[in-house]
Amino acid sequence: FCQMSRIQEHYAKYVRTGGDGLTVLEGRAVELGYQKEVVVPSHLWDASLFQVSCGSGCPLRLPGGRPTKSDRTVMDLGCGAGHDVFLLAASLLEAGGDDDGRRVIGVDVTPEMIAAARDNLRKLPYLETHVEFAEEDFGDPSSSFLEEYENQVDLVHSNGVFNLCRDKRKAFLVAYRLLRPGGRLVFSDVMKLDPSDADPNAPIATSINGDVFSS
Repeated sequence: FCQMSRIQEHYAKYVRTGGDGLTVLEGRAVELGYQKEVVVPSHLWDASLFQVSCGSGCPLRLPGGRPTKSDRTVMDLGCGAGHDVFLLAASLLEAGGDDDGRRVIGVDVTPEMIAAARDNLRKLPYLETHVEFAEEDFGDPSSSFLEEYENQVDLVHSNGVFNLCRDKRKAFLVAYRLLRPGGRLVFSDVMKLDPSDADPNAPIATSINGDVFSS
């Protein structure tokens, strides 16, 4: 239900060209909500980890957006090069609790993005035992990967992905299927300011805790 071939082509090119010339940290961090020390720990304030980052905001700022002491499994749908995965993993460890088996799983359909995420993970060896990446189409309801994690995830996280899905209802149902009872779905995304406007170039906006950023 997502426009897979176009999505993969676009983001593969984004990785190959090294992003848009602005890192999230240096160019868009504050406007998207990634405040230094508040959301991003100082040891993760490394522009090279975010060079090909994409997204529409910072879901970690939202209520329930950070892992808690009781969370064991967190999943980021459409993880890209992994920057939110690393922040989630650092937050998971900082929350305390039993260290054994706690993990953050990043899922993306674009091979080049997953390769970039794994390259970035090698720069953060202290997170390696708590992070994994999977090249999967989370929109495929027959996915054996989905079956493996059905009703197993404490926090499903997503940043700028649901807008890419043609059938958004099915996309949200997939996320719901992953959640264990009492689990949380936290996401940021983009939307048309005027839903009746069929113009593909119509303005879009990101809203984070009431702060609206329009393009």
